[in-house]
Amino acid sequence: RVVGSGANITDSFVNTTGSDQTATYTVTPTYGGCAGSTQTIVITVHPEPVITAGLTQTICSGGTTNRSITTTNVPALVGATFTYAAPVNTGGMTGGTARVVGSGANITDSFVNTTGSDQTATYTVLPTYGGCTGSTRTIVITVHPEPVLTVGMATTLCSGVAANYAITTTNVPALVGTTYTWAAPVNTGGMTGGTARVVGSGANI
Repeated sequence: RVVGSGANITDSFVNTTGSDQTATYTVTPTYGGCAGSTQTIVITVHPEPVITAGLTQTICSGGTTNRSITTTNVPALVGATFTYAAPVNTGGMTGGTARVVGSGANITDSFVNTTGSDQTATYTVLPTYGGCTGSTRTIVITVHPEPVLTVGMATTLCSGVAANYAITTTNVPALVGTTYTWAAPVNTGGMTGGTARVVGSGANI
């Protein structure tokens, strides 16, 4: 402040380090043209936690995330906590929960994606450290779809005739490249035939 004033000090500071920092003012008082002795005024600034940009994870439908939330502060902020609303899911995918009480724990939500393509869950995360909040960042979880077999598939054929039955899924759009495995069939009445498929394939039965 180069022009004397009796107003308060109203400066703001940005501290993205990993520890408290200080701003020291050396203040000269003046009254009636006479200067007094200088004194220092020290402002201590707690750090704001800065979430690492671009945090992501990819899982399969039905799986559980284990996405740690990290910060870029140096030294590391021990005790930073994070809150977020329920994620925004694409494509009708379900799953994901809010965290309303701050915690440093990983994101460990589960999702179900029965569509025909990858879907995403986007969290908007707010970091807090020492009573100070940082800026929100997004964390994106990509969820691969799980293939869903069509219910009630069945066919009828004559003894001695080879089956040629297509296996289908209900995913939309259709999942190109889905493979299937199975154990040898359970036959009734002493009937023989049928084999296991131990190596996945999209071929008909």
